[in-house]
Amino acid sequence: MLTKLLTICNNNIMKIRKTQSKFVPAYILLAEKLRKAIASNNFQPGDFIGTEVELSKDNSITRMTARRAVQILIDEGLLERQPGKGVFVRNPDENFQLIKLMSCNLSWMPSISIGQGMKQQAEKMNAEVILCDSRGNEDEYIKAIKELPNTKDKSSAVIVSLHTKAFYKALLQLELANYKYVVVDDALKEFPSPSISSDNLQGGKLAVQTLVDAGHTNIGFIGDVQASTTEKRFRGGAMVLAEQGLSYSHTICLSDDDSSWAQEVLESLTKFKETNSLPTAYFCSCDAVARFVYRAAPELGLSIPEDLSVIGFDDDPIAEWLSPALSTIRQPFMEIGVEAVKALVSTEKGNTEDDVDLSVELPVQYVSRNSVKLMKKERIA
Repeated sequence: MLTKLLTICNNNIMKIRKTQSKFVPAYILLAEKLRKAIASNNFQPGDFIGTEVELSKDNSITRMTARRAVQILIDEGLLERQPGKGVFVRNPDENFQLIKLMSCNLSWMPSISIGQGMKQQAEKMNAEVILCDSRGNEDEYIKAIKELPNTKDKSSAVIVSLHTKAFYKALLQLELANYKYVVVDDALKEFPSPSISSDNLQGGKLAVQTLVDAGHTNIGFIGDVQASTTEKRFRGGAMVLAEQGLSYSHTICLSDDDSSWAQEVLESLTKFKETNSLPTAYFCSCDAVARFVYRAAPELGLSIPEDLSVIGFDDDPIAEWLSPALSTIRQPFMEIGVEAVKALVSTEKGNTEDDVDLSVELPVQYVSRNSVKLMKKERIA
């Protein structure tokens, strides 16, 4: 009797498993149907497959289900969306992509990290990354950007922003030529092409909130605020201070010529020290600016962080080399490179929607080291 009962149970289990194994999601079935049709040459490269609405009606499924099926084959490089037209079979010869990383100066560490992230992602997406360096010559850089549509290599580009009028004018020429590109280190909501950057506003908030939590109420800002990225850092910090009924006690606005920053920082700190108006802490727009504060401090008989606390931005390798090590805001440069390639490949494949925000800002991280003095220990949890 027990043996017979076990046999019945096993048979029932097998029936259930067979029933479960037969259930395949509708989008998987449609993807496989289209994949076989392409493999059997029922569709040729460039052939029109249909719109997602037509695919959903023809296969008695929802549009979202049809979209999931199409997306699978887009990711496999078999199909492509053409905005306003529909879904087409992709030409296999067009699967391989050549992506240029355009940088005014590849010796700038963020550009190197962005390039590393791009290479990492490109290897997963059948693409190759080429580094293009203008060696710090801004005029040559603008010229190289303008020439991108005229090259014969059918490439697209990830372009490191310069934050200048000439740079934005060069981008407009790319738009007119219908050249595919992504901008990094800038949030260009007014441009139709994707842009990937850090959340600079949040970074400014993190930096100044750290100083406030450490008991500082006399906080200054040093930096070049002409770029949109650094202006957001400045504004983020100002928002935190306003919540406390405070404002920056001093703002040292540096010129756009970084070769003069060392002298500008030294002269400003000297003046504030002589008038006994030196803040207890400075938020610097980047680690390079913080470095000049470190250089000026001993000339004025100041010690960091005992006399002057400092927070930077970027987490450049120099931040760890300074003594004491610099507390700073880390930008996710490698992740920016990864997301830039994803955005560029999606744009090339027509995988963008009109209602999608193409300006992406990635989260930043505060890195605590030894350059911030705790003014009120009881306020620190």
